[in-house]
Amino acid sequence: MLYPNIIVRSGSSFISGQQYKTLKANLGSCIGIAMFDKTNKVGGILHTLLPEPYSNFVDIEEKYASTGLPKFIDELIKAGADINCLEACVAGGAFPGEPNNFDYYINLGGKTAEKVSKILNFYKITILQWETGGFFSSYLTLNLSNFEASITPVIEDGITMVQDCNFKKPEKTEIEEKADSIKPIPQIVLKIISMINSSSASLKEIGKEIKKDQVISAKALQLSNSAAFDRIYPIDTIDEAILRIGEENILKYILNHYIKEMFSSSERGYSLCKGGLFHHSLSTALINEKLCAFTGVESPQTGYTAGLLHDLGKILLDQYVSDSRPLFYRELVKQTKNITDVEQELFGMDHSEAGLIIAKKWKLPQVIHDVIKFHHNPEKAEKNKIIIILTHISDILSSWYMTGVLPESSKIDITLDILEKVSLTPQKILEFTHKLPLKEFSALFPLQLNEVSGKKECVKVDGGVLCH
Repeated sequence: MLYPNIIVRSGSSFISGQQYKTLKANLGSCIGIAMFDKTNKVGGILHTLLPEPYSNFVDIEEKYASTGLPKFIDELIKAGADINCLEACVAGGAFPGEPNNFDYYINLGGKTAEKVSKILNFYKITILQWETGGFFSSYLTLNLSNFEASITPVIEDGITMVQDCNFKKPEKTEIEEKADSIKPIPQIVLKIISMINSSSASLKEIGKEIKKDQVISAKALQLSNSAAFDRIYPIDTIDEAILRIGEENILKYILNHYIKEMFSSSERGYSLCKGGLFHHSLSTALINEKLCAFTGVESPQTGYTAGLLHDLGKILLDQYVSDSRPLFYRELVKQTKNITDVEQELFGMDHSEAGLIIAKKWKLPQVIHDVIKFHHNPEKAEKNKIIIILTHISDILSSWYMTGVLPESSKIDITLDILEKVSLTPQKILEFTHKLPLKEFSALFPLQLNEVSGKKECVKVDGGVLCH
């Protein structure tokens, strides 16, 4: 029997008594711990990311195994569990691609799993199932009606959800023609993006351009008067709205509004949940923005734009992934192939090539062309190499920490050579991961998030998302 899913997001936990619902965590390099007391009928899931804090500062206790797991056990006992009756199932800690020197050095999943093991042994909690490592993401679920836990590979779930089909390889001209049906980003939006990225335009000049578009103007005023900003007095002019919101937020809001609209149709293609393409693009944009600021070698605004648009080609190929879904997923499981290999084999082009078709039709800036073309192969780029490398790293980090929205690129890796080109080291990447904005990531999952099981309505609940 299928029960409504409560999604336990990264850096959070959910504890409950017996009810007809299922807890679910989507795990990549993160570690999920399902813990339950069947006698006293209480249990929960902790979804933790890192072994321990990088410094004395702890922003979210659940983010770290060293602080989150003891707290989780304590909360279970407060909820009625007996420490002597608690049992656990542990999953996650996967390598995001074929392991290389960087993966073995940083090994976040392995280190977090080791910390979890030590804590569970200290509390003498029985471990019923332990499945960590491997190359692909997994789902950890806990049925709250009977407190049975299970671990399922994400990619396997994607295959078994749909029956096999006969798929005919599309002609390249057919794919190119479909690009004409995608509603482009308005040129005025691209102009505003260019003005903000150039840093040469004044707020007054930016405001003048925003006023030319009724939709953007209305949205800017609506945002400036929303609860997200200080509403001591109402804003009724565009110039005041920009001052209150800030240039960076204006840029994000304008881009997000149009990009989300483009990605909204995807339900059974690349996405493992409704809106998966948009969630991945948005999380990559957030990480890239933070990484640009962290390194100081590129504009955060450029990083955000590049992250948001790097996978444009997936919009064009999404329908073909949907048509070939079982075959696409089976090919992706093979460790000898990555996602671009599978796309080339099945569709005659990969999403980078498809993205360039859109970028040229929309007359996007050359830097975005280069990011789209080389974000999986940054070593081949001749121009704009720095932002391409940073977007490449952010894309991979996004797949680590926003697991379960898209199938991973199983052989796309962060290498030591790539890191050196932007003056980064595994140690600095490790430091950066501790600064990732989990609260912003959590906000990426809107109320209408659908699970692959086809649930149609979702509402936010304390500690997760309830889909029913």
